[in-house]
Amino acid sequence: MAKDEDPEAPGSRFGILIGLIVAELAATAAFGRVYQGREITLKLCLVAMIATAIAGLLIRQNIILSTLASIAGLLLTLGLIVFPDTTHFLLPTMRTLRAARIALGQVGRDANVTVAPAIPLRSLLLAGVTAVWTAAFAAHSLAFRARSPLLALTPLAALLAFAGVVVDDGARPGYVLLFMLGALVLLFGDGMRRLGQWGPITSWRGRRRFAARTGTAARGAWRVAVGTLGVALFVPWLLPGLGAQPVLNLGDSASRGFSLNPIDDVRPRLIQNPHALAFTVRTNHPTYWREATLDTFDGTTWKASNTTFSDAKPIPSDGQIAPPAGAPLATAGDKVDVYQQIHFAGLVQPLIPLAPNPITLTISDRSPAYDPQSGTVTLGTTDVTRDGTELAATSELIVPSAAELAAIPNIAAPGDPYTRLPSDTPQAIRTIANALTAGATTPYAKIMLMQQTMKGWIYDQHVKPDISNDALLRFLLQTHRGYCQQYAGAMAVLLRALDYPTRVAVGFTSGQFDPRTNRWRVTFADAHTWVEVRFPGYGWLAFDPTPTRTNVTISRYDTPSPLNNTYLTSGDPVKSGKGSPGGTGNTCVANPRNCDPRTRGDLFLGQARQQLTPQDLPRFHPSADRRPIGFTALGVLALLILIGLPLFKVSRRRWARRRGRRTGGRVLAEYTAVLDTAADVGFGKRPWETLEEYRARLVASVPFSNGDFDTLTVLAQRAAYAGGAMAREDEAEAAERRRRASREIRRAAGPMRSVAGVYRLGRPVHD
Repeated sequence: MAKDEDPEAPGSRFGILIGLIVAELAATAAFGRVYQGREITLKLCLVAMIATAIAGLLIRQNIILSTLASIAGLLLTLGLIVFPDTTHFLLPTMRTLRAARIALGQVGRDANVTVAPAIPLRSLLLAGVTAVWTAAFAAHSLAFRARSPLLALTPLAALLAFAGVVVDDGARPGYVLLFMLGALVLLFGDGMRRLGQWGPITSWRGRRRFAARTGTAARGAWRVAVGTLGVALFVPWLLPGLGAQPVLNLGDSASRGFSLNPIDDVRPRLIQNPHALAFTVRTNHPTYWREATLDTFDGTTWKASNTTFSDAKPIPSDGQIAPPAGAPLATAGDKVDVYQQIHFAGLVQPLIPLAPNPITLTISDRSPAYDPQSGTVTLGTTDVTRDGTELAATSELIVPSAAELAAIPNIAAPGDPYTRLPSDTPQAIRTIANALTAGATTPYAKIMLMQQTMKGWIYDQHVKPDISNDALLRFLLQTHRGYCQQYAGAMAVLLRALDYPTRVAVGFTSGQFDPRTNRWRVTFADAHTWVEVRFPGYGWLAFDPTPTRTNVTISRYDTPSPLNNTYLTSGDPVKSGKGSPGGTGNTCVANPRNCDPRTRGDLFLGQARQQLTPQDLPRFHPSADRRPIGFTALGVLALLILIGLPLFKVSRRRWARRRGRRTGGRVLAEYTAVLDTAADVGFGKRPWETLEEYRARLVASVPFSNGDFDTLTVLAQRAAYAGGAMAREDEAEAAERRRRASREIRRAAGPMRSVAGVYRLGRPVHD
């Protein structure tokens, strides 16, 4: 007897499917915690269900054909979810394959420098969708083709365990409970199937239908399963020493702290751990504590070109940091020595937050190194700061005045690595940059006008992550809402569009002063990003476009004031030789409303929109945004399946009943329709059974009240052996018996199996 012809207990396949779906959703939802945003988790759950549906629809086909169809479905899903801007009429194109190849090459690098929960970069989302799809398809194949439920749970358990390992808060009992419940249902269904191979296990005695249907052995199995689940979930919490340190620690104790990865999204630290103490500082000048700089923009994300800081040189034991050979030194501006004594608490990472331009540094029991190119102090790849780590450092800040910066006529450096933008940067970016700085005559004036405009926008750390190609344009022209990463990243891109050498700095604001300890308390709510621009003679100077954030140390040039505003437009005192704020031609003084960031930004951005054409922004307009269309298409497809499949089955069976040209053929068609209905709910006829054997088995399982199926079987036998010579009254009786028998079969199967049977796809019966 072939394997797929083994007898099965009624409902066993349905139980296996339900348990598999529950376990898949639990594992996928847990895996979704690796990414930021619930939207990603919902997408991954949808991916798992689509993969399972394809595997189920092709369960009777050859495994090679089923796998090829699954790969095609995966490519279509990747195009709609990960690369929607590369699809054409919702179908993958060669652009989709090229984008997938590029993202695939970036998976290792992005995974190596990203901390969970991670921003859903295309490379990481590609890996996640592929993993979920593969796990769901493999689990279904192992459960139904190989009939090995324990192996079917293995890929799903891997997803569940992966999230528990990489996410800070570890495993979640809720996901584990849901997964175990699904596993129990899956194993129970498989057990019912195996019991069915030894003979009928159903009995219709008494009124307790569920107990009668499952049998005494099954009731005992359920009790053991529920009891075991309760013991596994709750008894460990009663054991002493549950929260104690492990006997064998497989990871550094520092891993229990927090970190701020300069390549990663800043927002998780702002939202998830806002009150966790990162470190404290005793200092004479509170400032921004910079830990790294990002110098490369790939079109959606700012990154560090050297993530390993391989150019960092060890700091000697005396703590003196020598400037790099040939490096330009600051020759002007006020020099402010910032003394810092930092005590680390929850910040656990190899990067050291400091005031920029350190000249001395000593740290307890560590061997730090300094990378002058990025201005980063690091402990290397094998060491991190820990609770109690202390350092002492001195930094030399260069703080020019507004007048000194306004006197610099040009800082543009075409071809400089710090002015590079991707070749496919929209022309609209340069149009916006020029519009925001219209009327300013010096680089400093342009920077300040741009910064003041953004300062008038809205700070919101709860905005959804947007990593699409249009995210920057959407932020600049539409939303004007975000947190520090959006503001700093957008301003840096705009300044590079003006050919100004620019980079993004990552670290912390100064924190809150605690008068009891005379120290500044820096929490993860102070995680921050800002902009640094290189000025000749002054080096890298900080600017901060984020609303509600101010760096008091650089207020001489960075804080708007009536005096500073005199240098922002044509006719400024420096250029005209007049030293008072009332220089002629100064539009800020003549009309302060022109320098109000709220009104000025609306005015100049409105001018920028008028200059832009649909060709400048091919994917910005909603009509060209295919992402919502893709999900709408999936919704329409699901609706068509929910409605169209039952209609198709009803139409097919009605047509089969009417196609018989002779009365005998119509009687057989009515009988075949009953066989199809019974097969939908798990009472199907086995290939080796005769009509009489099948009648005896079905009557034992379904309590037919009027002997409808007995009569219909007799009519079918007469039609099969009488050569079609039957009276028309027999046809009418067969139709009536078919309707009543079908209703009683569905009633005996119960509502759940009846609903599932509506969507069963199987070959029509032709016995």
